[in-house]
Order: sequence, then structure tokens, then C-alpha cells
Amino acid sequence: MACSMVSTVPSATPGANDLHGILIQPVRWDKPDPGMESRVTRKPYK
Repeated sequence: MACSMVSTVPSATPGANDLHGILIQPVRWDKPDPGMESRVTRKPYK
């Protein structure tokens, strides 16, 4: 996942940021615990 114009603190204006450049964060997909998995509904593919 990549993002740009990141702010490390809440700001009053939409474009305010204090980290410049593009930040890249790896995405990790974990298997949900059984309680969470039972609450997720998936639509069947047609």
C-alpha cells in the first residue's frame, strides 16, 4: 500500500501534511479468528 502527503497529526485543512514523498507499507493478510469469520458474509460469484 502506498500513500503520499501524510500527516502525523490531525489538521484543520484537507491538504496539510508534514511527511513528504511516497510512503510504502507492506500489506499482510491474516486469517480471521473464528468469531470474526462467522460474521463476514460473502456474495457467491455468478
